[in-house]
Amino acid sequence: VRGAKDSLEGRVAERTRELAQSEAALRQRNQELAALNAIASITGRALDLDELLDWVLEQAIQVFEPAQEGAIFVLGDAGRELRLHAHRGLPPEAVQQMLSISPDAGPYQEVVETGQPVYTVDGKEDPLCGCTLETDGKGCILVPLKTEGSVHGVMALYIPATYQPNPAD
Repeated sequence: VRGAKDSLEGRVAERTRELAQSEAALRQRNQELAALNAIASITGRALDLDELLDWVLEQAIQVFEPAQEGAIFVLGDAGRELRLHAHRGLPPEAVQQMLSISPDAGPYQEVVETGQPVYTVDGKEDPLCGCTLETDGKGCILVPLKTEGSVHGVMALYIPATYQPNPAD
């Protein structure tokens, strides 16, 4: 009887852990879907580009909890520069240095050319991080902003370097 009881308690404990993990994943997915729904509804309204990008960055930082700072750059001048259109949590001196950068700057070039996200573990690998932000303990996720397969900009989310992104991110 004792062995059966212990076995049953072990199965109940394991199932409880599984349910807790499933519930956390479901909460995260609901938050992501709510953000996508909000993005879909706001893009249907007449907003100017900066207002829309500012709102998108705010939503991205809310959904992707490790990020506390971020910026959105839009390709301009026939693809020869990335212009800052939205930012959150960045010091004023960083914003001034980021107003216009070359799309050939380090990992930004890879994002623009491949259309794939890039994660830098240490901000020192990112020329913008290295020259503008406190880089100790920071990493950066760079996400392409695309329509119909063409890259039109890059969203940079600055996160603790200790965070390990996974494919779901």
